[in-house]
Amino acid sequence: MNALKAAIWVSKIEDRRDALRLRFHTMGVKALLNHNDPENIKPQRLTLATLPDYLKEKGLSALLYIASTPVIIASWFKPKSILGGLFLILFLLISTGLLLMAVISGGMYYYLSQPVDEKKLQTYLTQHRQSLAISVYDKSNQLIGALPPLASQYSNEVGALYIKKVPPLYWELIKAPSDSALLFDQPQPSFWSLYKKIIQFKDAVYKGVNLSSPYQLNGNKQDALIVRIAKGLQGGGQNKKNLSLMDSFLNKKEALQLARNLYPYLAQNKGAEFKRWSAMHAPLLSAKDDVYGLVAIAATLFGKTPEQLNAGQQAVLATAYQQQIKLSLLFSVKPNVRQVTWKHLLKKTQIATTRYLQKAQPQILHRVLADLEGMQVAPSVIISAQWLKFIEKKQSKGLALYQHLLQRSELTLGKIKTNVYQNLQQMNASLDKNTLLTDIKISLSILQNQQLDQALETTFKTVHRFYPKLFNKKLGATIDNKGAVISIRVANEEGHIIRSYQRGLSQKRPIAGLSTLAISSLLLAQKDTPKSHYCNKSYAGIRNTSEPLRDGVTSCKSLNKKGYSFSLQQSIEQEKALPLFYALTEMHKLSATLLVKLYKNFSLSSNALVSDAPNANKLAYELSIGRVENTPRELHTIIHAITRYLYGIPYDQNPSIIDTIEMHQLVSKGDQYTIKHTSRKGTQSSKNNIEHYFNDEPTRQHMKSLFAIPTSKKNNPLKFLHSVEKKYGVDFLIVKSATSKTSSGNTKDKWLIGSVRLKQHIYSFTIMIGSDDNAGLGKNISHQQLMLPVINAIMESLHQ
Repeated sequence: MNALKAAIWVSKIEDRRDALRLRFHTMGVKALLNHNDPENIKPQRLTLATLPDYLKEKGLSALLYIASTPVIIASWFKPKSILGGLFLILFLLISTGLLLMAVISGGMYYYLSQPVDEKKLQTYLTQHRQSLAISVYDKSNQLIGALPPLASQYSNEVGALYIKKVPPLYWELIKAPSDSALLFDQPQPSFWSLYKKIIQFKDAVYKGVNLSSPYQLNGNKQDALIVRIAKGLQGGGQNKKNLSLMDSFLNKKEALQLARNLYPYLAQNKGAEFKRWSAMHAPLLSAKDDVYGLVAIAATLFGKTPEQLNAGQQAVLATAYQQQIKLSLLFSVKPNVRQVTWKHLLKKTQIATTRYLQKAQPQILHRVLADLEGMQVAPSVIISAQWLKFIEKKQSKGLALYQHLLQRSELTLGKIKTNVYQNLQQMNASLDKNTLLTDIKISLSILQNQQLDQALETTFKTVHRFYPKLFNKKLGATIDNKGAVISIRVANEEGHIIRSYQRGLSQKRPIAGLSTLAISSLLLAQKDTPKSHYCNKSYAGIRNTSEPLRDGVTSCKSLNKKGYSFSLQQSIEQEKALPLFYALTEMHKLSATLLVKLYKNFSLSSNALVSDAPNANKLAYELSIGRVENTPRELHTIIHAITRYLYGIPYDQNPSIIDTIEMHQLVSKGDQYTIKHTSRKGTQSSKNNIEHYFNDEPTRQHMKSLFAIPTSKKNNPLKFLHSVEKKYGVDFLIVKSATSKTSSGNTKDKWLIGSVRLKQHIYSFTIMIGSDDNAGLGKNISHQQLMLPVINAIMESLHQ
């Protein structure tokens, strides 16, 4: 019996010893882990104020302490009770939990620490590039609209506007809720240093991913910024509630994959790109169906750039970003909806900024709250009086459209928007894949160009009213309403397009008599002169446009007889194709190689070029009858270049409506990347080699006389230009008109191109009014009837 009592007594002592040992062990786990860790030293004094932080830091130890204490007390009185077994089970559960945390976190850490997959990185960079919209500025650096991403197939597709520098307060506030531990300039942490934070339920951030997030029970935690970037690249704007397990899993997988392959790139240069991407790929920071991001919302909501935002405005936008508040409601047409939404946002902003700044930066918090106090009324669009007057005259809903950047560009650019976008797409196609085109500045004066736009609309309606039976197309109507295709461009000496009017897509089309610009350049290079005579020899399939009843002669022996030959000057002025064809094929016998080069230099296209071995006679034939094709844009480039060479203009630039282009180039050195910000002129250096045809002064003088306004009164379609010279005090330097026909004999296109000197400045211009169908523009339309009122409107605009 004594032996039995002794055994029981020993058992009690061992049970109490084991329980005390386990209790002391669990109380010491955290102290052991935190050894020599200054940031986790226990506060010397525990008060009610410090108790929440202390419990949060000591959460694991406190849990184990609370769980073990009653078990130890119970085991003292009932050593062989079930409590001992329950305590063992509890211990095993906790140990298993710690093990699972180690396995899951270790797996995430292992995946994130793998080398970057270069293909995946390029995929993300491509997605980024394709989602960037274009910011459009005027000459005074005012944001006048936005254009869709250049990879877009739709005119209204949204995208992010590029930002150069993210405001510091905005950055601190968007990372405070979920990424306060995010640092870019620290070395790669070891897993055990992160695991120590994980079991303390503290943030353990690796490559932008918080490895502790699966175990943190704080319901106020927001998505990490890396997750938001991943959603933004995929086009997802807001957090969606009640996601399925599969959706949640896929979202987490995508975020991990992006963090592994993209974070090293984003974290360079102290996280400059990470900050930019966070500010750009934020679809909810926008008006409805508009371009988005910090630049867009700062412009539309406050009328500012991100750098100009005050502390309160930065705090409002940071709160909207973090709490995923739809800012599109602030652009509602209903004032009460805007005000209620704004008040709700202000309240959330006050709460959020107070929580994050009260202890760390109280002075900044004071500034934020002071700014918010003065922002009680929902913001309205900020617009200058000049623009307001223009917009109200433009259309009744102009003010609402001005708050929408994609629609703002419709208001400000008008009919030239399509032309600008096409130019950018062509320019972007020539850039390498690591160069981003993000901002442009327009060269023309928007308000003055819109005044010309309105003047031309009135002019076209007046012309159509005076000559209603001449036209098959309505000059004042849109293309969809049987309107004409119109392209008008005016450029200054520097190559900046300062006036433009565009209706329809001006694609390649026959240029008729404008081909004599190329022919005369080539013949003058052969040392011919305006007085050089060519036989008016008859050829099958060719006739002289000006005299359809006399199609040439069969013999070239009696060139002194009337009608047997014409000079180069006469052939151009009277649109005679036969002498020009004779000069190219029989007099000079120019080779196919020389003619192909001429086609290339003047950007001409023709079926004669399709063959692998072009025929010289066929090339000359297409040139002589004006069947070669070109676009109004390319013809403007040609006439501008000819003017530049003939009159010694020092600017070697092709005409462009874009003054300046902002680009950002990704430069790689090994596994390191840097962003190089560059800007360049929108006007590009001339590469058409036209100057080789005018390499001496006599040739240049001959070219000037060939394309001056004809002095003869007979067969002179341009004599009306003399009245324009007298009225506006201008001099037309080079000028050429042309008319192309449809297969039914109707007028297809009317052309007038040239250059003019006004107030000691030289301007090049191109005017094309025509049709894309066989019905044509009309019948028997003279240049004076159509072009005189148009050129008057242009001169009036240039005089302003």
